[in-house]
Formats: sequence, C-alpha cells, structure tokens
Amino acid sequence: MRATPATQRSVLLTLGILGLGLLLNGPGRAGLAKLRSERAAVLAKEDRFTALAGEAPPERSHRSNTGARPRRTESNATGRQLARDLLAASRESGQAGLSPEAGREARERALILQDTMADLDVDGLRAFLAEVQRSGDLSNEKTLTLISEALQQLSGKNPELALDLMLRGGPGMTRQILASTVPLAIRYWAQRSPEKTATWLDAAMAANPDFLSKARLTEMARNLADQDPAAMLTTFANQLSPAEKVDAVARRVYSQYSPEDFKTVHDYVFSVPETAGRDKLVGSFYNSVMSGMTTGQFDEMSAWIGQTQPGKQELGAILQALSPPSLGQDAGKWLAWIDQQTPLREMPESFKAVMSHWAYNTPHEAVEWALQNPDPATRDQALANISDTITTYGAADERAGKIALALPEGELRTAAFRKIYDLMPGDTAEAVEAKAAFGEEHRLR
Repeated sequence: MRATPATQRSVLLTLGILGLGLLLNGPGRAGLAKLRSERAAVLAKEDRFTALAGEAPPERSHRSNTGARPRRTESNATGRQLARDLLAASRESGQAGLSPEAGREARERALILQDTMADLDVDGLRAFLAEVQRSGDLSNEKTLTLISEALQQLSGKNPELALDLMLRGGPGMTRQILASTVPLAIRYWAQRSPEKTATWLDAAMAANPDFLSKARLTEMARNLADQDPAAMLTTFANQLSPAEKVDAVARRVYSQYSPEDFKTVHDYVFSVPETAGRDKLVGSFYNSVMSGMTTGQFDEMSAWIGQTQPGKQELGAILQALSPPSLGQDAGKWLAWIDQQTPLREMPESFKAVMSHWAYNTPHEAVEWALQNPDPATRDQALANISDTITTYGAADERAGKIALALPEGELRTAAFRKIYDLMPGDTAEAVEAKAAFGEEHRLR
C-alpha cells in the first residue's frame, strides 16, 4: 500500500531525528552538512509556522488522506525522541574542554534540532514538553528555553491546551516563561474565538486569582486591542472595567483603525450605563480620538463620527477634545462641522475651552478663525473667549500680551490690555512703576 503524504512526512522527520544520534556521538562536518541539507528539504516542502513571528499557524491535520485514525503513538514517539536528542545536544554543547570547532558544530546541531520543533503536531509537542520536564535539568537555562519554545509552539497550534497546561503549572514553568507565553496563547485564541477565550479566562481567574495580575491583564488587553479591538472588548469583558478597556483601546491611534473598529468601540462606550460613568468614558474616548488626529484626516474621521449620529453631549466632548494647534488648517473645518450639527454657542463651556487652548498656543490663528466666522454671535463669543484666556493664565504669562495684540484694534484689544493691567501686581515700588509704564503705553490711564 502506498504511503500517504502525512505518513511520508512523519517518517522523514522521525528518521532525521533518530539519525542525528549518530552525529551526536561523533561530530563531523559531513554529517552536519547532510543534516542541514535534509532539514532544508523538509522546510522547503512544509507550510511552517513559528510562534515568535506573531501569526497564528495553519491547522495541521492528524489524519491521512485515507481517513485513517490519528497516528498519536507515532507523534508521541517523535516528540519524545526530539526532546531527548535536544537535551543531549544541549549537554554536549555545554561540555568543558570542547575545541572551538567542536563546540560550534554542537551548537549548530542543537539549533537545527530546535528548529525542527515547529514540525511537531499538537500530540508531538505535548510529548516533547513532558519529556523535557521529566528528563531535563530544570536548573539549566537551555532546558527552560526548550520548555518556553514548546509552549509557544503549542500556543499557536492549540492555545486552549497550552493555557490549560500553564494554568495547571508544572516543572520548569517559571514566572518568566508564563509571563511571555500566557499572553501569546490568549492573543492567538482570542483572535479565533473571543467568546470561548473569555469563558476560559473568567474560569481561570476564579480558580486562581493570582494566575494573572491586573497589570498583566491590562498589558494583554492593550496588545490585543492593537490588532482586534472587538476581540479585546469581548475577551476581557469581566476582567477589566469599562474605563480600563477604553484606555486599552486608546493606546492605539484611532486613525489607524477601520470604520468598523471605530464604531465597535464607540458602540461599546455608549452601551455603558450612565450610572457606571458613561459621561467620563465618552470624554476619554473622544480625547483619544481627537488627540491622535493630524492635518489631512478631517474628511475621513468626520465621516466616521458622522455615522454614529452624535448628539449634543457627544459633540461637546469632541469639541473639548480638539487640539487646534496640532490640527493646522483642519481646526477650522472641525469647528465648522460641529457648528453645523449643534451651534457652538449652545455648548459654551466646551467652546470656551477649545478657543482658550487655541489662543494660548497660536493666538493669531484663533483670532483669524473667529473674525472670519459668518455668524456674528459665534464670532463675538469666540473673541470674548480668546480675551478671557488672559484672565485664565494671568498677566505674568508672556503670552497674555501676544493674545491681546492678536485681537483687532479697538475696544476688544483695549479691554484685553485692561485685563492685563488689572492683573498686574502693585505690591512693590518696581511693580508699581512697571504697571504705570504699561498703562501709559496702552493708554489705559
């Protein structure tokens, strides 16, 4: 009977590993070159996966094309043999008295064997891990590295099994190994099935509250949010508060999301009950959105926000989160867009905050926008807000004079200089003299 591709592949892998035992007993360039060549041929035909690359692996079938039962015994034997060979290679490479050439060849054999681990299926990896834990020197850093890499490979191929093993603990599963491997497994699984991952995570934390710290959960949420915000919100539904989840999402610039991602996070924010602090979340959400904006993104982001049909409260949060100095020409577009939805003067506190921030950083741009506003009431309110910035920051701030000079000549500029004059101290002779000189310069006396 003709061997199936799966059987051929397994036999090739097993023979390659068993054959290495000959090389371990007598290092030689010819044997090492042959091993490299055979390994390269296998890799050329394999659709391989390396967990460190950050991508989920393709599912590998344990069945042959004829529908035979999984060859679990063969997989287990292959995994155990690879573990023994790797442990032997690691011991040899660490022996004292080896010549530089022999040491180099021993290290290369260990690396080639270690690379072979990626070809093991789930059963083989599990057998490999058990053999390393049973036979390896757990005080040796190389042994712990093998455990770590086996868990990483297993996390990519069967994250649920990997997580179960890590939750159960075992020889060699140090805090350092779990700290790097648990987040990897959860990320892989969450991107495939966030609901199942959430159920597992809730049960795991209930069984062992110390399994993952709050800091670790938060870090994991941020990393997952970078790739899949929806999966993060589902996976950590019961492990992080609404504010913590929104903060995790906010670590990524919203302009890098798709419209669907944006709407997913938006809808989550507005699903939080008012009694649970929704108002604060809305402000935090839009502060993250707008702080990530730069010139040239107005059309795209206003369309994204427009699809949610924002109300007055939401527009107020957007307005207050605007940072005109960093938006350049888009600042005026944003204000005009918000004004079309709800008049700016109907949101006085938010309008005052954004104009004050704008005037403090680039007063001439703020004044120019205000003077060009077609609505007299909005124009006057904007100019008044700009003038009030002087009171907010005080006469001692050197920008107070720049703000006053940016205002149009006439009553408004004079009133601004009057504010500065009134705020100037007069508690010393020098201060009195400086105040008098300022008043004469601007004809305030």
